[in-house]
Amino acid sequence: MKAAEGGAAESGITDSGRPADCGAPKMPVSLRVASGLYFAASAAVAGMGLLYALWPRFMPYHSQAAGLTWEEVPPRWQALHLAFQHGAGALAVAYAVLMACVNAFALRRGARWARIALPVSGAAVGLPLLSVVISLAESTGAETPTVPLALGMAVFCAAAVLSFVGSKSSRSPKP
Repeated sequence: MKAAEGGAAESGITDSGRPADCGAPKMPVSLRVASGLYFAASAAVAGMGLLYALWPRFMPYHSQAAGLTWEEVPPRWQALHLAFQHGAGALAVAYAVLMACVNAFALRRGARWARIALPVSGAAVGLPLLSVVISLAESTGAETPTVPLALGMAVFCAAAVLSFVGSKSSRSPKP
């Protein structure tokens, strides 16, 4: 009996029947923090995407940039604007879902490619968008969402740096 009891404990099986440690490498703290930052960024991008996808008129800064109220915009231009705005919002939601999936199923499992894919895709999406809103603010005086976008880019940069800190170099020789 003692052998059977000790065997279960020594085998690494918990009382629930699940393995105590599957032998998977533990995620470094820096990678856990990076993953958390990427999840936070995913949630923020999804939230903004939903806002743009569901908002029934243009944003207040669009009104400032155009110098028009929504009611002053001709109906066909309203339809065109909403098509672009809702489409951009839907793309943001899709990107947020993709980012969360890469984070959950690749980065958190140690896939090296994910450490590059997440910051590169974040830069590919965020930098042109940041450039557009800065340009719009400068040319029209509209109060664009420059600060939230810049903060989002800072979160991406921090996550990118943290995802590489403490990781083994991909160039290290293999034994």
